[in-house]
Amino acid sequence: DNDNGNGNGNGNGNGNSNSNADGRLMAEVDGGGKPFQEDSQVTKRIERLLGRANRAHTRTYRYEHAIGYYLAALEMLTMEGYPESHQLVTKAVRKLNDCHHAQSSLKNSANIVKMGIRHENRGEFVRALKMYTIAYRIRRDALSKFHPSLPVLLNMLGSVQVKRGELKEAMQIYELALNGRPDDMKSVSERRKAEMIHPNTKSVTLRDMGMIYERWGDDAKALQLYEESLAFVIKNRQEEITARIEKDDASSAFGPEDGGESSKVGKSFLARSRSSIDAEYVSCGDEGEMEVYLGTSNGMQH
Repeated sequence: DNDNGNGNGNGNGNGNSNSNADGRLMAEVDGGGKPFQEDSQVTKRIERLLGRANRAHTRTYRYEHAIGYYLAALEMLTMEGYPESHQLVTKAVRKLNDCHHAQSSLKNSANIVKMGIRHENRGEFVRALKMYTIAYRIRRDALSKFHPSLPVLLNMLGSVQVKRGELKEAMQIYELALNGRPDDMKSVSERRKAEMIHPNTKSVTLRDMGMIYERWGDDAKALQLYEESLAFVIKNRQEEITARIEKDDASSAFGPEDGGESSKVGKSFLARSRSSIDAEYVSCGDEGEMEVYLGTSNGMQH
């Protein structure tokens, strides 16, 4: 009798326990006691959206584009009933938060750069150096060691040092803008290095280095740098044409390829970001030739 009783008791108890656990699992999966069944085609579309978001976030640094893609992916995940614990959901939420943080850091540092510009225009060069250095450190730490605005800020630091008559210090800063930090460059591919500095930024760096060599009396070296600078101006014009083509491609990013299931919120963000750019060029310094990424988005000014 004891054996039968224990057997029935344990069997019923374990059976009820397992049944309850299964019920909780099912409820956790879709919130309604119905098990979630993943559609491989939907998952592929979501992964494509996240791939585009990641490129906009970490390679081209167009944060509004990236946010639009992340939101579109999250809405599709919600519509298709993906559980909150699903790896795609947690990834999208985490990356969206990272992107918001990067966008905020860019805008905050832009305000610091503007303060530096005001100090520089008033001839307060030490204060300008301080502001540009703070902005540089914020972006290096919060965005990336390879963010394209870093060489721009280094150009601004170099320009201030030239105005202070510190030509050797300025040259060292320009070389850092041109080549990056040796420790950071060890494992970076040549293609990635080329993406790190905008052709227009590189043109400014080479031109300003040429001006220093000219002041040092080395006309041959100065002429070489001026010619290299001009070559990158031409390259910049070519890349502007390519960028316009990419904008046209972006307009169809939420088209038939995504099965017509894209997010209205995501479309809204993309519509706004297509008329903007994360890096706005604003003239400052002598003759209005120095340019800097400010991180606001009203288009590119030359």
